[in-house]
Amino acid sequence: MDNEKLLEILKNNSDESYTSFSTMLSNTSLKIIGVKIPKLKELAKIYKDEDLSNITKNEYLEVDVFLGFVNKYKFNIILYTVLLITFAGVNFKSGNNTTN
Repeated sequence: MDNEKLLEILKNNSDESYTSFSTMLSNTSLKIIGVKIPKLKELAKIYKDEDLSNITKNEYLEVDVFLGFVNKYKFNIILYTVLLITFAGVNFKSGNNTTN
């Protein structure tokens, strides 16, 4: 996904009154689009498997928060896999579970 596509998605999910509210509360030099946090979480879950390496950071607040949520979901998947391997006794080489 490129910058323009992500910004289009975020702007389509923005709320003008929330933009004003967030701008008033935030002490940031970043531009504010006005996307609510629950919506950013929802979008991060949807797009977590996209290639986001070309996204520009430190320009829009919501882009940075979105990327943070994406990283959180990716980390949770990795952590869950490690815990599954470590504590469930799963032996992936043989395909057998070592716990009975």
